[in-house]
Amino acid sequence: MKTIAWVTPSYFLDTDLFVVKNICKFYHIDWFILKEKGCNLDFSIEIKTLADALNLTINILEHKRNRQFLSQLLFYFQLQQKMKKADIVYQPSGMPYALPIMVLFGKRKKTVVPIHNVNTPKGGSFYYMNKIGGKLVRGFFSYFVTFSKSQYYLLTSLTKGKRILYAPFYLKDYGKPNKKRTSNLIAFMNFGIIREYKRIDVLIEAAQKAFEETKIEFRVIIAGGCPNWGKYQSLIKYPKLFDLRIGRVEDLEIPNLFEECDYFVTPYQDIAQSGSLIVAINYNKPIIASKLDAFEEYVSDGENGFLIRPANVDDLRDRIVYVLRNHENIYERLKKKQREMIERDFSDIAITERYLNFFDTL
Repeated sequence: MKTIAWVTPSYFLDTDLFVVKNICKFYHIDWFILKEKGCNLDFSIEIKTLADALNLTINILEHKRNRQFLSQLLFYFQLQQKMKKADIVYQPSGMPYALPIMVLFGKRKKTVVPIHNVNTPKGGSFYYMNKIGGKLVRGFFSYFVTFSKSQYYLLTSLTKGKRILYAPFYLKDYGKPNKKRTSNLIAFMNFGIIREYKRIDVLIEAAQKAFEETKIEFRVIIAGGCPNWGKYQSLIKYPKLFDLRIGRVEDLEIPNLFEECDYFVTPYQDIAQSGSLIVAINYNKPIIASKLDAFEEYVSDGENGFLIRPANVDDLRDRIVYVLRNHENIYERLKKKQREMIERDFSDIAITERYLNFFDTL
């Protein structure tokens, strides 16, 4: 049985966990999970459950986030040494530490690089560094994995003679809720780390305008960590509309969050792909999203959700108003259409076969 050395920084666990769980039935996987010292590890229960799986060896490697540059380089050099005997290396090319070590000491001709963002969203972390890193990665490596059709086509247009796999995300299931819903009001939710490009300000302003127009009571749940929440808090005129859960959302809280909401809202100005959207689909919540390639793959306007112009307050207000006035007539139909998409596009077997066909031919 061939061996894959699989590297997962902790912030990609929500993607890689589901892939590794399925691929280890066909390949032996040495799984290296990179964790910052002192930080909690998401999916720790699921990882422990997998520990006894055949063909899977789990290695949790801790490193200090604020280490000096040379110490970080040494950490990634030691990681490369641990993967020398693998037939295939699956490793993201984190800047500025991992990439130079991968190029100088890694098995470049046997390395598969997963790329979550071929185009870095404006307002994302380390925007310019990641843009430079992306160009270097495309030049040095030959095998890539992308997770959305839009990113696949973009990467194909930017490269020649490269092998690229498109594999959609496995549905991200955090389990079933253990609490009953506390309110019967229609609820809209945005969940995930709050960053500038996600335009939570648009959600706040559109919700308040919809309330002023309809006078219908509803809820807006905003859940996720935010280092500068004050600038969003200052926009809130009607506190009773908002259920604010600002801070890190633990895995165990996620099912209960989705039990509380009816619609998932993503009024982003830019995005390559969204993990939280996949969670919303798993919990069968119709989505109101910006008309961006990454969302149009999953949202058909008026069929299983709604699309708006990116970060457009008036468009989002109009959709919220429409939902408030028509919820009872449209909700079950939207959910039914979304379930049909899930059955068609998110089969575990179909996604696993994509990976296996790709790895088998390397």
